[in-house]
Amino acid sequence: MAWHDSWPPVELTTFVGRRSEVDSVRSLLGSARLVTVTGQWGVGKTRLAQRVATEVAQQFADGVVMVRLDTVDGVAETVSTLDRLARKNLLLLLDSCEHVAHDCARIVASALAASPSVRVLATSRWPLGLPDEQVFRLQPLVIPEAGDLAAATGSAAVELLAERATASMPDFAVGAENWPQVVELCRVLGGVPLAIELAAAWLRILPLDEVVARSHDPFGMMSRGDNKFVPPRQQSLLDSATWTYDLCTSTEQLVWQRVAVFGGTFDLAAAEAVCADHGIDRAQVSQVLPQLVEKSVVVVQDERYSVPQAPRAYGRIQLRASGEQTRLGIRHSEYFAQLVRHEEERWRRGQRQIDVLAKVRDELPNILAALEFCSTEADQQANGLQLAVSLYFYWLARGDATEGQHWISAALDRNPEPGRDRALGLWLTAALAIGQPIREAEAWAVTNGDDDVLGRVRLAQAMNLARRGSLSQALDSAIAAEEHFITADDLSHRLLSQALIIEIQTGQSSAEAAVTTAERALTGGDDDLWAQTHLLLATGIARAHNGDLAGAEKHVVRALKIAHRFGDLHNAARAIEQLAWLASDNGSDLWAAELVGIAARARGSLGQTPPLAPVSRSRDRYLAQIRNNLGESQYESACERGADHVDGIDQAILNGAGTPRRQSSQTTTAALTSRERQVAQLVAEGLTNREVADELGVAQRTAETHVDRILRKLQLSSRTQLAGWLSASQDAEAPPRTRT
Repeated sequence: MAWHDSWPPVELTTFVGRRSEVDSVRSLLGSARLVTVTGQWGVGKTRLAQRVATEVAQQFADGVVMVRLDTVDGVAETVSTLDRLARKNLLLLLDSCEHVAHDCARIVASALAASPSVRVLATSRWPLGLPDEQVFRLQPLVIPEAGDLAAATGSAAVELLAERATASMPDFAVGAENWPQVVELCRVLGGVPLAIELAAAWLRILPLDEVVARSHDPFGMMSRGDNKFVPPRQQSLLDSATWTYDLCTSTEQLVWQRVAVFGGTFDLAAAEAVCADHGIDRAQVSQVLPQLVEKSVVVVQDERYSVPQAPRAYGRIQLRASGEQTRLGIRHSEYFAQLVRHEEERWRRGQRQIDVLAKVRDELPNILAALEFCSTEADQQANGLQLAVSLYFYWLARGDATEGQHWISAALDRNPEPGRDRALGLWLTAALAIGQPIREAEAWAVTNGDDDVLGRVRLAQAMNLARRGSLSQALDSAIAAEEHFITADDLSHRLLSQALIIEIQTGQSSAEAAVTTAERALTGGDDDLWAQTHLLLATGIARAHNGDLAGAEKHVVRALKIAHRFGDLHNAARAIEQLAWLASDNGSDLWAAELVGIAARARGSLGQTPPLAPVSRSRDRYLAQIRNNLGESQYESACERGADHVDGIDQAILNGAGTPRRQSSQTTTAALTSRERQVAQLVAEGLTNREVADELGVAQRTAETHVDRILRKLQLSSRTQLAGWLSASQDAEAPPRTRT
């Protein structure tokens, strides 16, 4: 323990960022006699408290007294020195209280009772638990999604790394060539200042890319060495982790080890299912998780938990040491495999498919962790293949085949024996990577009489044939696929096969027959929104070829709305391209070129999936038509304008194939954040601000702020107008209804 009567202490390094946090803690100190700064190890609690104390020191006649408790076994000396505080007007700064929290609470209570002019600022990895204690939880430095050098250098985390690196390497600078790696390093380190400072020290002897690679193991190299100016617990991240782990109860240590198996965020149900076993029950898991949140081992937000990188790595070290790593890996992978199977069944039944995709997207880090685990355990290989193929709907609906192709191909390599999952994997490989042979899957499906698998094989074959221009053969395969899906009662794939039939018929110059097929297919297809997107796009092409441009536009815009709701950028880009063709036929070539640019932006890094041969010919013809009508320079400028539209998809929905009307911020619900849309819905239902606050579990003032901000954004003056606006927006964005 050490007393520091002189203030301020000498700072050996600069204080970077944290302006808003300093102001917040100062504000709390202005109204409370006890403020405790909590947070995970290495987040900068001590430096923040010292900076706050320095800024407010003049408000106390007797200044600031700092007591460091990180090397103390007891607090008798501190208690005996409380007499010094009698009738004093000072700020008592107690640093690192966590290992003597109960004794610290007694010190603080005595100090506050000894003099009404004493205020206490404490730092601890968890609260002291005293009445009237104000707790400020210090978060890691924010790392924005930096898209360029300016955004990167504006980040406090990047600024800290650069500041510490240049202290020993004057030539180091964050510039155009290295900023992505610097941002990645800060992101891997979770924005934790201690980890960033330790990594910066290694830049003296290792190149940046190697430091980034090694930083994925936070304990492998993150050490200061023997530094007499730094407390032992801050010599390395491992020391800091061990310090906290040793202060946990045995049950807390056990839950810490087990939640470290999660690859991303998780909810309470997942934690209970995976962790409750061998020495701990579900009730204990639900009781201990909040305790680990208080100890800054676990983070909770919106009812989902996560373990930051360093605590997760330390927990996994302890899990390996306990001999439970494989058992917990199996429980984790089985839980998420069951979750995926459940969501796949909902998808196949057309039950709230947007929610299904959102659920899988939220759980994807855990699902990928389960796939990775299955790939490393010999007796889990078959389970890994089943999990990978169960995700087919996610790989296809998200429009980015690269990740799905990786996992499916790897799982197939590890499962060479014939079987249904292997047959489905071979089909999915063909669906994700056009042109892949699937004869083995076909042979298995024929031998076993599996109409569902055989239908998928025929559908993939039809797609490949249509892309090569063999339309007659493609049509036969697509019709055969539809028949198999009818037998298998597979609605989703039946609709996809019907969409392909429509596109092939259109390509065969049988647009009238294609429209007839479309009318039949759209009847009763409401239950599967994602497949309906394909139907609507195919119908749009057919109607356009049949001369019905208005009908074509209506179907394509509907398809675009659904794709946008799904986050399906592949189909969104397809829809926007079709709107470009229709715009050109309507004489709006400038808007058509802008739509081409919007489609390119929507597709982004997804890559170009080869279209059907007739679609490819139409695309080439229309692009040449638009370019020729405008001239090269005007065409390129218009495309660039489209690509620059940050709300390009919304603009395409609003304007369709007509003359563009610049969209104001209030036009669609996309103008609001997810929380604001939630508040708007509650207001529209007639709830008062107090009722909105109760429903969301927030303060009434917070609800009032949300409502005021929403009204300003939408340029509305009353809650009644908001209700009308929301109703109109939902009508505009509702999925199309077809005959039943």
